[in-house]
Parts: sequence; C-alpha cells; structure tokens
Amino acid sequence: MSKNDDQKTTHVKKNDSDSKLFAFLGVLLSIIIPLGYIIVMLSRKGDKYAVYYAKQGLAIFLAWVAAMVIGIILIGAPLIGNTLVLAVFVLWVVEIVNSLSGEEKETPLVGFITRKI
Repeated sequence: MSKNDDQKTTHVKKNDSDSKLFAFLGVLLSIIIPLGYIIVMLSRKGDKYAVYYAKQGLAIFLAWVAAMVIGIILIGAPLIGNTLVLAVFVLWVVEIVNSLSGEEKETPLVGFITRKI
C-alpha cells in the first residue's frame, strides 16, 4: 500500500459500531429513494465514515435512476436496460458489504460521483 493509499483510506475504530450502522443504513436505504442519505445527513453529519457511505448510497441511487431511464428509452432493447439495472444492484450489494468493513472503499464505476457531492 503506498503512502497515497494510506491517506485516502479511513479506518473506523472497532468500538464505533454506530458509524458502521449509519454507513450501512446510508447505503441500504438509498436504492429506491435517497432516504439513507437524508437520514445520515440529518443525524450524523459530523461522522465522516457514515457521510462517506451515505454519499456512496446516493451515487448508487443516481446510477439506478440513470439505468431505469436508459431502460425506458431503449424499450425495444430490454436486455440492455435489464443488464444495467442488474449491474447497479450488484454495485449496491458490494457497497453494503463495504459499508460494514470499517474502511472507506470507493464503489467501482460510481465512486467518482461522491467526490463531487
């Protein structure tokens, strides 16, 4: 691991289960509506770990919306729309697992969005 990687990765203390819980909720509740993001921003705004994953959850939500819109536009090609929705679902599951890890891990393909939020 390089010096740059050490600066980007934030570890949660083992005894800070609230951060992991809110990070988990921030991701879990964001697939349909950005409820997880709202809950974390209202209740744990000072918790960098929970906010990081709430932003990741919001990025997953935005990717889900984009996949649904593309699926609607390409109604004649349902395989493309369904594949995109499945890909977002897989990213969501990966993000749920990452939120419980205790480390900030960027979600592939949508993580760049969180840097702008």
